[in-house]
Amino acid sequence: MSIPSAVRSANRNTLINFSLRTNELPADAPDLFCAYPEFYLEDSLDLIVFLLRNAPQVLQMCPPELPQQLLVFICSTHYLKNPFMAAKVVDVLFMISPIYNPQAQSLHQNVINSPLALRRLFPSLVKFYADVDRTGSHTEFYDKFNIRRSIQVIFRSLWQNALYRSKMIEHARECGEHFVRFINMVINDATFLLDESLAALKKIHEIEALMDNKREWDQLSGDEKKMRSEALEQAKGQVRSWLVLGKETMDLFCYFTRDAPEPFLEPVLGERLASMLNYNISQLCGPKCTELKVKDKQRFGWEPRALMQQIVDVYLNLGSEQKFVDYIALDERSYDQDMFTNILSRLQRFEIVPASQVERMRHLADAAFIVWKQNLQNEQDFGDDIPDEFRDPLMNTLMNDPVQLPSGHIMDRKYISRHLLSDPTDPFTRQPLTDSDLVPQTKLKEKIIAWKKMKLGR
Repeated sequence: MSIPSAVRSANRNTLINFSLRTNELPADAPDLFCAYPEFYLEDSLDLIVFLLRNAPQVLQMCPPELPQQLLVFICSTHYLKNPFMAAKVVDVLFMISPIYNPQAQSLHQNVINSPLALRRLFPSLVKFYADVDRTGSHTEFYDKFNIRRSIQVIFRSLWQNALYRSKMIEHARECGEHFVRFINMVINDATFLLDESLAALKKIHEIEALMDNKREWDQLSGDEKKMRSEALEQAKGQVRSWLVLGKETMDLFCYFTRDAPEPFLEPVLGERLASMLNYNISQLCGPKCTELKVKDKQRFGWEPRALMQQIVDVYLNLGSEQKFVDYIALDERSYDQDMFTNILSRLQRFEIVPASQVERMRHLADAAFIVWKQNLQNEQDFGDDIPDEFRDPLMNTLMNDPVQLPSGHIMDRKYISRHLLSDPTDPFTRQPLTDSDLVPQTKLKEKIIAWKKMKLGR
């Protein structure tokens, strides 16, 4: 059943007038807005996308209220119960970003040059970035990466505007719940994308090397050759997409860690980021890095030197802070002294980064090694007799900041906080749980500190 145009217009103008008057939007969607048929918005967005792709000049003559309408929808994706529809709204803003579509520059400026946009655009997209992962079956797995890549491009466009950059830095430094969850998702994305990219490159290298060995290749049966050839084409088809998305994700880390390092120095994010950097740089510079060599790497957009530069930039953006040095040394999976020795040798020998950055990386490596040796000594001093009440029940490690969950269980704050970023439930009972439900265990913390001092002879 359709809604009369007068009602649609009244409802639309109510939202727009409210946003213009208050630079804000109602917390809940107005009743008339909820009565909109979904196809009305979908058809409108499809038309705008069609014009942006095929006749962007038409939008230069658009009604003056169109930018404000787009802005209202972009800043109120929480009104849209269908995540696919919310993603379409984000896709429109992506398509008018100057980085993607210079011809839409004027429309983009009209959208972002609004008090409502300056106040709500970045926080709304930050929240939606993380919410995309909770959309279940409505959004396909690979579509989620494309949506988040679109948001990353939007952020890059906004970052080039000095006023927005200032607002984005301010928002990041507040380390609010939505921004921390957003960065956690970016770390998840970078980990997945780089893992998939490097795995696909290794597969391509392995099969190409086999094909080049004519004697060994000829010994394979027809079915085996077909299977390897199909696996090669599949890997080639995937790797370019993963590398493009991975490059955009690492780029976001580069400029945020440079100008707003505060969120990355908190244990809940810092330890995960350091682990991700350590693992990937060890893959790029380790003894098996030759497995990443492939033919026609330009076709895949494979630029190992550029990826190395991005990783080094993030290390150096945060490496002057002792907290991040500690996180690097805490990584048990990838960190060791030889890892950084190989990295420094490769960076210098192949002149991947300027000499000044190599020297700064050397200082970072030395500082991390000092922390690693101290941690090793502490482990020996603590021995295996850590009291059970001092251990995190899931990680079995010595707690530093114990907190009690409503279920009565006690965990180290950094582990339960990290869990809540992706799953807001009690890991023991699966009941809803938030950070505000965690109760600090001050007396237990004091007992742990006293026990550590006693074991260390201080």
